Amino acid sequence: MTLEADWDYLLKRLDYSDIKGNEKTNLESTRIYLGEHQPDFEEWERLKNLCPCKDPQAWVWRQTPGQMTRLHTDDYLYYRQLTGRYDDILTRWWIPFSDRQPGQFLEIEGQLIDWKAGDLIELVGVHGTATVGTTPRYCLLVTGVK
Repeated sequence: MTLEADWDYLLKRLDYSDIKGNEKTNLESTRIYLGEHQPDFEEWERLKNLCPCKDPQAWVWRQTPGQMTRLHTDDYLYYRQLTGRYDDILTRWWIPFSDRQPGQFLEIEGQLIDWKAGDLIELVGVHGTATVGTTPRYCLLVTGVK
């Protein structure tokens, strides 16, 4: 399934001066929580609500060249703390802003995944990412109750 959106426009509209305090950066990536103050909030809301889950929360994830996430399974700790949903079965969706570029990788359960902008990819089981090319990779991460 592919979500239709003007991904280039949304990427350009992310105003990093407006997200201080909602940005978390580490060696793996920068994650930006999409709160009501965010430009184009209505479009972010529309996109996250298209994901097949309940009570969705969304983040923009920027992975720059040289960053990676090791192979792991999600524990959803931040989502659980944010929503108080400690006993629910959760799921996470990965929606890229652009087609895969050379040096950008997503592996799920031992399979390398190719993607196009707007693809709706469920992160199940063991997965990891890397960006070793020359361009950053942006995606929308949506977590919710399965």
